[in-house]
Amino acid sequence: MQPRTNLQYTPNAINKIKQKMRSTRECASAREKDPTFALDVPTEIGLKLTNRCNLRCTHCFQWDEGGYHHALDKEELKKDGDLSFDIVSELFNKTKEAKSSLYLWGGEPTLYAHWDKLINLIAADPRETVLCTNGVTLHTKMDSLLQISDCLTVLVSIEGPEDIHNEIRGKGTYEKIVNNLDQLIRLKKEGQFKGTLSVEAVISDGLIPNMVEFCAYWESKGIDTLYLNFPWFVPPSVADRMDEYFDSKFWWMGMGKGITNSWHSFDFKISSDKIEELKQQMKEIIDRRWNIRVRFHPDLTTKDLIEYIEGSVKPAQDKKMCLGVSNRIDLLPSGQVTPCKKFPEFNVGNLNNKSLEEIWKGEKFTKFRDIQNNQLMDICSKCEILYANGI
Repeated sequence: MQPRTNLQYTPNAINKIKQKMRSTRECASAREKDPTFALDVPTEIGLKLTNRCNLRCTHCFQWDEGGYHHALDKEELKKDGDLSFDIVSELFNKTKEAKSSLYLWGGEPTLYAHWDKLINLIAADPRETVLCTNGVTLHTKMDSLLQISDCLTVLVSIEGPEDIHNEIRGKGTYEKIVNNLDQLIRLKKEGQFKGTLSVEAVISDGLIPNMVEFCAYWESKGIDTLYLNFPWFVPPSVADRMDEYFDSKFWWMGMGKGITNSWHSFDFKISSDKIEELKQQMKEIIDRRWNIRVRFHPDLTTKDLIEYIEGSVKPAQDKKMCLGVSNRIDLLPSGQVTPCKKFPEFNVGNLNNKSLEEIWKGEKFTKFRDIQNNQLMDICSKCEILYANGI
């Protein structure tokens, strides 16, 4: 159950919800008949613009000490550090009619080497765009954000009150990020920024006692939406079992032996002794009506909550099928295409040497859909794509 809000959906938001529902019905119906079904072109595009990041957050599955990018050296970052702009431009051409939505992330996407060209591209061919950013450098990008703000959601990561946030993301970062958000809030009130301003936090032991206060603070600031995200936690036993599954089903994707797979990096979790306090904070938040949208992600029942936090492979919300493999494509900075946003092991081709059509309806992607046969893997239970694009 999600917290109530005094906000009304705009006509544009209602239209997007209706479009999403139509797409979901189409994909679900087609997948029941043919598990390899895919839309003519993906209607959602995730662009991991760069692996580079200006922070080293302690809960990060990429760059913390256990993260799968932690060992990358400068040469590797230079080689595969930023997504080719030619690839992005060609993707726009191929999805122009569909107006496929964009999700920009990283690394830190504002560090993208071709940022200005990307903004000009979006301005010329507007798409619903989400920018997932740590917010540190937003003050250097204000003009470009205003240029595309009609179709833009800025999603900024803030992990709680100042001391909690700085402990996770680095000393002095909180003040910089809040100052940048204050500037965007002011520009929105003045009518210059026409998009959506959202904050997201990963629920941590430190945030839990402060959750109600945290919601009230951002309500007073006047953002649009606050997302409280439950951390992905993949227990070592589940990660080991996933290794075996991958080796038996997807050996043909070409990952070398001896490589530690990415799902081993999802080791950040809420302590079991914090669960009761978490429940109480959630109840206070849910029982209150807010002047912003406050959303728990995913939306968990009390029973789902404990299982999710402890690393159960059972999906919440009784999800049984991911439609993301039929309507979404995710690109990594190397040009590699993956059906699973957070798991680069699932390699179905590279746009440096193949076209979108050759990959999207190609042998590898089709084989992936066929092997899964409308089923979920153990690691799927944590994925935001399942909860956004699943049934």
